[in-house]
Amino acid sequence: MENKARFAWIEILRVVSAFGILVYHTSLYYTHYAFTPSPNGLLANWQTLVTVLVDKFGLSINTLVGFVALFGFQFLDVFILLIGLASVLSWRGDEIYFDYLKRRCLRVLWPFWLAVLFTLILTVLQHYLVGGYLAGAWYWFVAFTYPLAYDFHGTLLQNISGPWWFVPFMLAVVAVSPFMLRKLECWGIKNFLLFFGLLTFSYRLSWLLTSHRLTGNCF
Repeated sequence: MENKARFAWIEILRVVSAFGILVYHTSLYYTHYAFTPSPNGLLANWQTLVTVLVDKFGLSINTLVGFVALFGFQFLDVFILLIGLASVLSWRGDEIYFDYLKRRCLRVLWPFWLAVLFTLILTVLQHYLVGGYLAGAWYWFVAFTYPLAYDFHGTLLQNISGPWWFVPFMLAVVAVSPFMLRKLECWGIKNFLLFFGLLTFSYRLSWLLTSHRLTGNCF
């Protein structure tokens, strides 16, 4: 009963996160991609954000709504965390790893393959009716047989749909979740959070320093 309640909360948070991501992308279309986070320093990003909020949303309650919407990309981190958490909680201690991998990956792949089919149908109709973009046959073959041509960034998939980069990432999270659980049980929660917190901080810091060298601006 407790596990069911726990999974229910995860599903609720996952829906909220998905809604936040949807609102974020909607705000991008509304503002014509006037603001997206860039490696130009905190000050430059803040100035761009303020300009977009005033021009597109005005000085009212809409400004607050726009501020929250334009930071909706943070829900992606929450969504990724929930995917890993759901994978860990679904791990059965006596289960063979490859059985777990097959079970969890198919939960991702079956909806994806269905999405590929519907996307193909709609794209073909759009292409022949109004002359829209239609990816080559090779890219559709890759999508229908995915993950035979797996790569972490989903480069081939993005030739059909940009957001499909998320599919290989989800599979990677599923694959590493049991090992993360073992480290958690071995190290304890404090050491686990400390290690991966420092690892994440180091990655973010290296990205910031790299951006600083490329742009000549850090703040």
